[in-house]
Amino acid sequence: MGLTVLITSEEECWPAATVLGDQCERDLGEVSVEANIRRLQVGKEPAAHREAIYTTLQKLYHVKHDTLFIVCLMHGPAADEYRRVHDFCASTKPMIQNVQVVTSLAEHADAGLLMRNLARKITNVASRH
Repeated sequence: MGLTVLITSEEECWPAATVLGDQCERDLGEVSVEANIRRLQVGKEPAAHREAIYTTLQKLYHVKHDTLFIVCLMHGPAADEYRRVHDFCASTKPMIQNVQVVTSLAEHADAGLLMRNLARKITNVASRH
């Protein structure tokens, strides 16, 4: 039991996904939270993030976790996919409540700071459970 973090990322965002995963591993280790962090590289086709989440959830069906946190990193603007990822996660049983979708990552002035803040949020959520 513990925390499962799924990070889906387009190729252009892969360095940010790596930083986020590494930061989560460090931060969660410091607060003694058992974590399974999975980085999933996806394509740019519509539904790529949702398909990766769905496929991974099927593989994790037998894994007992207290908390599931999903982060999707998208290179450009993707309002439709943003909404669809949230809708998909809300439709799962049990509903996935911890979802962060970052669009237009290329336009963020300090992606490193954004990844550290996401890691901090994940650690805070995990510490409460």
